[in-house]
Amino acid sequence: MINRLKNMYYNQTLTVQITVLIILVFITFFVIQFLLNATFFPNFYEQRQLASFENANQEYVANMNEVTNNDYYSIMDTFIQNNNAVSVMIDENFQLMPSDPSQISVNINDSLSGDTLNVTLNDYLLLSRNDNVFGVIKPLNDESYVFTTLFVNQSQLFENVCLEDTCQSVNGFVVSQEIPNITNHAYATDVNINFEVSRLSSSYLAPYEYDDGWRYASSYGPRNTMVYINPIGDDYILTVFNLQNTSNIVSILANYQNYVYLSALLLILLYSFRIGKVASNPILKIEQVAQEISSLNFEAEALEFKSKEATSLSKSINSLSKNLKNALVNLNQNNQELMALYKDQSQQVDLKKQLVSTISHELKTPLMIVQVTIQGIIDGIIPEKQIQGEFQNVLDEVNRSTLLIQDLLEVYRLDSKELPLKTQTFDFTKMVSQLKGEFNPLVKQRNFNYIEDVDSSIEITADPKLMHRAISNFMTNAIKYSPNGETIEVQLKDTEESIIFRIINYGVTLDETVIQNIWTPFYRGDNESFDETTSKSSGIGLYLVSEILKAHGFDYQIENLRNAVQATITIKKPQDTDVS
Repeated sequence: MINRLKNMYYNQTLTVQITVLIILVFITFFVIQFLLNATFFPNFYEQRQLASFENANQEYVANMNEVTNNDYYSIMDTFIQNNNAVSVMIDENFQLMPSDPSQISVNINDSLSGDTLNVTLNDYLLLSRNDNVFGVIKPLNDESYVFTTLFVNQSQLFENVCLEDTCQSVNGFVVSQEIPNITNHAYATDVNINFEVSRLSSSYLAPYEYDDGWRYASSYGPRNTMVYINPIGDDYILTVFNLQNTSNIVSILANYQNYVYLSALLLILLYSFRIGKVASNPILKIEQVAQEISSLNFEAEALEFKSKEATSLSKSINSLSKNLKNALVNLNQNNQELMALYKDQSQQVDLKKQLVSTISHELKTPLMIVQVTIQGIIDGIIPEKQIQGEFQNVLDEVNRSTLLIQDLLEVYRLDSKELPLKTQTFDFTKMVSQLKGEFNPLVKQRNFNYIEDVDSSIEITADPKLMHRAISNFMTNAIKYSPNGETIEVQLKDTEESIIFRIINYGVTLDETVIQNIWTPFYRGDNESFDETTSKSSGIGLYLVSEILKAHGFDYQIENLRNAVQATITIKKPQDTDVS
């Protein structure tokens, strides 16, 4: 059953779901409020009544104990009027003390007759000195009067028609007031007071000690009351506090709340549909954008920014669309790169096959073998450790054939990433400076102008043998492809961020096609070699250089300058990181 209700709820629109949810919250609140009113509220209200009254009663008793002339009337009357209580004085034997109601009177200076009149007042009526009094009085006895009509400070208190001949008007000011010292006369016939006084005794009060007096609950009569007895000098003050009937209050409160809840329910039904619409419209619009994206329309954008949630969802959808678009673009690029890599690998395999076929063919002619071997030495393809042992027998057909086969194996090693790096820190300046000595015979033979611009004491961390091979290959190509008598410039500079090695050979430039393919293995450009002692390159040398530099993580390039070709190696210095 519960699952069916859940499924019904989940199948509704967001507007209906919000409406149902708000109504359920409202019903829950209504039930909780009903239970609280029935159980918690009566005790809570009663405790609050008692706490408030006891604070007032403590202050009341303290004020009464501060009186020195036994004139307690005004304090008692004010307390009784303000606290829904009855308070009387009892003597040390717990008996009601007497009080004469005829003592409540005022002396009025009548401006009409010029006499001072003594007027008796009702129990509840107290006036103050200088109050303006206007009214009608009639004689109470030979010395006193009573009001039948009374206005105090131009406010009517009561008005009764007086038809007796002895009635007279009075208009004046109160010059004095006579009142009894306690309020006992007003409650001498009170049923609750008399009942409580009748059962008071030391033995009865013994279990109800409270502070410096006594306190107990009483249920005599139609109301529940709390009775307090506190000492005032040698006497006591008896105070009966009437607890309000909480059942009537709860009933009134419940009836009032029913109207409130009914009005709230109507407002909830009205506003919940509005809230649902406001909440669901952005989602519906964003859903339309999501459908456009699912159709690969990545130009669609969610533009709902009327709330924090809608803004976040719109940004997420837009970010998703952008990421999907970029992912598709990257996927297409990767596919193209994969196809290009596959094509490149196929070309590499074809090139290797072609090289093997070419070398096999050239081995048939000893003269061709000798020529290719010498060219390999000039290009630096043959490792330096093998050059020393083989240089004297360079024209020997068997040894040259062996070196050619070793070059082929080196290509395979580089291609399979098996080239070892034996790095160490060494003086790169010294290595570059030694190039002039190594290539001096060729420089002199072809009448080159050799310029060396090298900063001193530059050290790098690399494989010294492989780096020597790389820069030697650059120098070999510069000599091989430069016209006789031109300038070859070697530079080594230590900048703030990197170390830069350059070889510039003047008097020649490369075709753009050659520059684009110059690092490709077995690629042979159409540039003319000015070294008549060598044959055309096999295309392996610069490929080996690129693999060496890539293995070290160094940047490299060959580019055209004005009537010159520049080969560059850039060695970036490690960046210092601040630790704070």
